[in-house]
Amino acid sequence: MLCEKCKKRQAETKDNICLKCTAKGSSMANKKISIPIIIGFLALFILIGGLGIYLRANQSPEEPIISEPIEITKVTISTGDDHSMAITSDGSLWALGRNRHGQLGDGSLESQWSPIHIMDDVIAVHTEGSGTMVVKTDGSLWAWGDNNSGQLGDGTTINRLTPVHIMDNVVAVYTGFMQTMAICIEGSLWAWGDNRWGQLGDGTTVNRHEPVRIMEDVVTASIGTIHTVAKRADGSLWAWGSNTTGRVGNGTIIEQHSPVHIMDDVISISAGPAHTLAVRADGSLWSWGDNRWGVLGDGTTIDRYSPIHIMDDVVAAFADMSYSLAIQNDGTLWAWGRSYWVEYGSDTAELIYSPVRIMDDVSSVSIGILRISIFRSDGSLWEWRLESGWDANGDRWIINSRSPVHLLDNVVAVSNGVSHALAVQADGSLWAWGVNFDGALGVEVEDDIPYTQYPIRVMDNIMLPNNTLQEIK
Repeated sequence: MLCEKCKKRQAETKDNICLKCTAKGSSMANKKISIPIIIGFLALFILIGGLGIYLRANQSPEEPIISEPIEITKVTISTGDDHSMAITSDGSLWALGRNRHGQLGDGSLESQWSPIHIMDDVIAVHTEGSGTMVVKTDGSLWAWGDNNSGQLGDGTTINRLTPVHIMDNVVAVYTGFMQTMAICIEGSLWAWGDNRWGQLGDGTTVNRHEPVRIMEDVVTASIGTIHTVAKRADGSLWAWGSNTTGRVGNGTIIEQHSPVHIMDDVISISAGPAHTLAVRADGSLWSWGDNRWGVLGDGTTIDRYSPIHIMDDVVAAFADMSYSLAIQNDGTLWAWGRSYWVEYGSDTAELIYSPVRIMDDVSSVSIGILRISIFRSDGSLWEWRLESGWDANGDRWIINSRSPVHLLDNVVAVSNGVSHALAVQADGSLWAWGVNFDGALGVEVEDDIPYTQYPIRVMDNIMLPNNTLQEIK
């Protein structure tokens, strides 16, 4: 309704708007009053928004959110071909032995006959051949030494004489034949290095000089010579790489350049140079791949392209080039393949096609090229060995133990290299034995000790592993 004054104004101006009571008489009147209001609101909105942007741009940055500590498995000693690495309890890394490719990381190519300090804040060390990888307490990965296939991951194929930063958030590292793999904290698997057979799993056969992401939700991996296997958090087993003799296990001999699913409910894996072993949650042991020495344990020498059941009640299995080992839940150790390590009374390697019981009260095993180190439940370390060489007078020596030799007690970690080994006792002492190429044992050259069958003390105060027992292949 229009007031009397507006009725009179309407008759004069034909305007439907009441100036006093704001009563509206037409849609056109609504538009006349709403457009200025909308424009005003928009201007106010833009002003407030701009002010907010200005304030956010000029305010002090918020404090970063501190994440949970990265859980990294401690690997406190490691042996390369002829060099040794050890971490002391304060996190400092020490190196000794051969240094022809810069694998010690001290900036030189000179071999060291006694331990030298390399870096600090280290929690895990891994060696392969003439290269070294370490994980620091902040999860950063560093590398140095031989890099002919880009296995260091620094984007080059240049040997590095000092540590080079590679990546961050690493919780586990696996070193293989000119290739490296790492698992990051969120479960992603990364790979780099030699890829001629697709063993990196990135869908190509192109060597990678920097880490490339392969798959997710991975909890452990194992590298053969030119194939790789990985276990995901759901227990599924995946494999890829060279597939001659069926080592991938997918029922073919076709090279696989990306991960393929093999089986489920897996709790433990071990990739040998040309065959693979897997233990399932029910304790069953399965094997596949090259079987020329009976290493699969199925009673034949026929290559298997898919997993075949071998035995039950198994808690761990270990694959080498010419033999395999398994530990049952009662602590018995079983072996099959070439029988250098079995007390048969001859120097000829006989072939054993099915598992045979060789020792009791075994907790874990560490496989080396020339030795098998065995942890027993009482903390004692035993060893089978097949080694030969020449002493300072040029006389050849051969050691072929047909039964295990007792070496040390109270052992918590061991690492087997090509020609020497390291062990840590519960008191933190580091011991070495084997061939002393360029000081790998920590024995001065003037002492003229080319080889020792039994451990000699190298240094003290070595960091102890996470678990009470640790084997490092």
